[in-house]
Amino acid sequence: MCRTCLTPQPHPNRDELMTRHAGPSSAAPLSKMPPDGGREPVGAGSYRFNCVGAFLSDEDVNQLGVQSHGAIMPDGSICVLSRGKRQVSIWSPEGDLIQMWDPLPLSLAPHGIHVDVEGTIWIADAYQHVVLKYSPSGSLISCIGVPYVPALAHFGEPFNMPTGVATTPDGEIFVSDGYGNARIHRFDRSSRLLSSWGGRGTEAGMFAVPHFIEYEQGADTLWVCDRENDRIQIFTREGEFVTAISEFSYPNDIAFHGDAAVIAHKAGVSIIDKNSHDIICGWGHDAPYPGATRHPHGIFIDNAGDLYVTEAFGGCQTTKFERAAA
Repeated sequence: MCRTCLTPQPHPNRDELMTRHAGPSSAAPLSKMPPDGGREPVGAGSYRFNCVGAFLSDEDVNQLGVQSHGAIMPDGSICVLSRGKRQVSIWSPEGDLIQMWDPLPLSLAPHGIHVDVEGTIWIADAYQHVVLKYSPSGSLISCIGVPYVPALAHFGEPFNMPTGVATTPDGEIFVSDGYGNARIHRFDRSSRLLSSWGGRGTEAGMFAVPHFIEYEQGADTLWVCDRENDRIQIFTREGEFVTAISEFSYPNDIAFHGDAAVIAHKAGVSIIDKNSHDIICGWGHDAPYPGATRHPHGIFIDNAGDLYVTEAFGGCQTTKFERAAA
């Protein structure tokens, strides 16, 4: 159920989490610019992209740390969720800093970020076991859950290590309660719990880790990356199972653009038709040059159709793929 947001308490494993999630060391290879001759387009047909390399500079990365996820603001600017000194930053599509929020009372590993149609920013903080709602300027509006007070693992109540948030145009809120609960929770616009579905398992409608969740407006459905089960499951708002897509190993995240769904998975990036689910094209970690995307964790698409891939481990960067001219 919805609970009042309390003052966060220190996480008992803070030292361990700092080691694992504070971001790259000074020796980590941060720069990821395409070498000469490494700018051949990836993809195919109308979904061809030029890799322009690291979206942010090494100096930015040293302050932001690992970039876990990202989302697009209504004005087309880029909102990045990080695990360093500053957790939320907003950029132009060209990589110019627009706004850097003051440090937030988040855990050391905030997981997912979502921007709704009104420009409100939602953060799923896995280690704090809450979902936070912020204004575009960084003021806390509300919180679902009690910071650092998890629900009992796999008993169904929210939250135990939530991973992602999706909203509908009419204000409903869906949360993938990923690592410790294996469920999806549905809330109304006032954050009142309406229903939950799922549970640990491999059957249709069950999950291993529901890693990220996205709302597909055309069909009014929810797409859930059931990562360790190597599939994407699709549901109605009421939690009725529609179908599953099992062509991809370890799917981490999904983004929609036009009639396409773009998927970040263990082998790289793939683009499918969101209606037929036929594969259109895809590319691996070393396209168009070695190490272009080492460990895709999150994926999002801006208003121009340019693609961004965040890497929570290994690359510690956000890589931009610019839509190629037809």
